[in-house]
Amino acid sequence: MGEKDSGSGLVSPAFRTTLRRELDVWLKEGVVDSDQSAAIQKRYALNEENRKSGGMVVQALYLIGACLIGGGAISFVASRWEEIPIPLKMALLFSTLLAFEVAGFYLWKVSGSRRKLGEALVVLGGLVFGANVVLIAQIFNLHGEPYGAFGIWAIGTGVIAYATMSGPCMVLTCITSFVWFVGHTEGNPHAFCWYPLVIGAAGLPFLKRHSTSAFAGVILAAGAAIPLCAAFDSGEAWPAVLAVSVIATLLYGLGLRLERLESARVMGVIARIIGMAGILLLAYIKSFREVAAELTERPWQSTGLLWTVPLGLVFLAAIAVWTSVIRTPPDRDDLRHRSKAVLLAGVLLASGTLTMQPVGISLGAHLAVAAIGVSLLYTAVKVQRRTSFWTGLLLLAWVIFQNFIQWDTNLLLKSMVFILCGIGVILGGIRFERHLKKGGTDNG
Repeated sequence: MGEKDSGSGLVSPAFRTTLRRELDVWLKEGVVDSDQSAAIQKRYALNEENRKSGGMVVQALYLIGACLIGGGAISFVASRWEEIPIPLKMALLFSTLLAFEVAGFYLWKVSGSRRKLGEALVVLGGLVFGANVVLIAQIFNLHGEPYGAFGIWAIGTGVIAYATMSGPCMVLTCITSFVWFVGHTEGNPHAFCWYPLVIGAAGLPFLKRHSTSAFAGVILAAGAAIPLCAAFDSGEAWPAVLAVSVIATLLYGLGLRLERLESARVMGVIARIIGMAGILLLAYIKSFREVAAELTERPWQSTGLLWTVPLGLVFLAAIAVWTSVIRTPPDRDDLRHRSKAVLLAGVLLASGTLTMQPVGISLGAHLAVAAIGVSLLYTAVKVQRRTSFWTGLLLLAWVIFQNFIQWDTNLLLKSMVFILCGIGVILGGIRFERHLKKGGTDNG
């Protein structure tokens, strides 16, 4: 069976998990023989998926264990810290850091006998480096802004990440550098709007290696930094809201593109989840009239324009990604229809913000949620997916509930509408469940 014939890239992790479980049952019942089972496992790469998931669990356990050991060691040293002479303190700090890094590098890169454990020790060394920065400042009574320590920590973990090409170390670099960025930019709003571009460029070598952990760290750090750039540089909230709507839409489209590559499929799922969560969260916040009114208090009076550079690049990237998605839509029916709804939702959120009118902002948010809800209902009926049906129904019910809570309407009319909506939801659910039983399938 050729690689191009493999169906592994066209199915979800949930399908693979179910298929692995069912294959064991089919073998015992004689539905398939061993050769047929092996062919199915090869087609859907079930053994490879088992190794990946098992490796992720082991890696997580090693990282958690390393963090616990590091915390215990730091607590032990802290309990006797004042009694230790300064030269011995410095020797202890540097020897501990080197011990973790050398041992981790040897186990991971040199011998290869305990690769997961070795990488966990390398990450633990990055955490020890941060603790060393704080302790050295305490030893020599060095003073400064707290975020400065995170900047030094980010540089150290960045060096470790590049030296070992460790994805978790890159995540630590993203976290520490982001904390530094927030502290620095709050005091110097027009000084460092280039951080999103810098952290994105720094993560490129890891993204080429399809490191899912580094990918998540980079998109969260860069994605959160751009709205903060817009807010700090402009002194207003609406540019930040505009940035979130563009970034979330870009991430969803990027996820659709990445899922076409087997090696980057998990990265695509991460991008889609974050993009959808960003759109729905932003729509929820903007749906309140009070929030919409606050966003229009000082329209078009920005005190800085540096934020337009990173946001402009994200906007161009979003156009390029979604042009590609439209030209070659996803193969799955549910994603194909949902992608159109997400694109429409992103446009509605951005357009509503640019109207600079409370009604336009709130209306755009409600229509965005409604578009996603309708798409979920449509695909649920088409592919018979229970989860999508109830999620879409709840989103539409929330839009109705939100509007009737906010608008001053006769209480009797509100009660009648709520009762009718409740009856409609129940009847719709009953009919859909009957439809599932009749079809005999449920992909949710």
